[in-house]
Amino acid sequence: MLEPDQCIPVLPSRDLRRTVAFYTRLGFEGELLAADSYAILTRGALELHFFPHPDLDPADCYAGCYLRVADVDGLHAIRDRGGRRGGAVVGTGPRRRNRGRPPVAAAGGGGRGGLES
Repeated sequence: MLEPDQCIPVLPSRDLRRTVAFYTRLGFEGELLAADSYAILTRGALELHFFPHPDLDPADCYAGCYLRVADVDGLHAIRDRGGRRGGAVVGTGPRRRNRGRPPVAAAGGGGRGGLES
């Protein structure tokens, strides 16, 4: 049986170990691969890939993707419990209404994304 079409973002990470640890706290599973030079993380049907970019300046990075999740409030609560409000890869922006569209969690190398419901 053919898998449905999908697009998998490949995002920059200043520190792959910290990126994996952060997403693990959000319920993702995965690991570092290829001698710690690549990471693949999954959470249900969501899949994110990361490559090392140690010299990345988050203020100059426009990489990102949107994660559509059924329980954005639950994901937001997990993030808050982890104590990672600022300077993280995901969810540093304000919460706002998504005008009837499915909930979205924004993930980006620049850390400007937010959780929407």
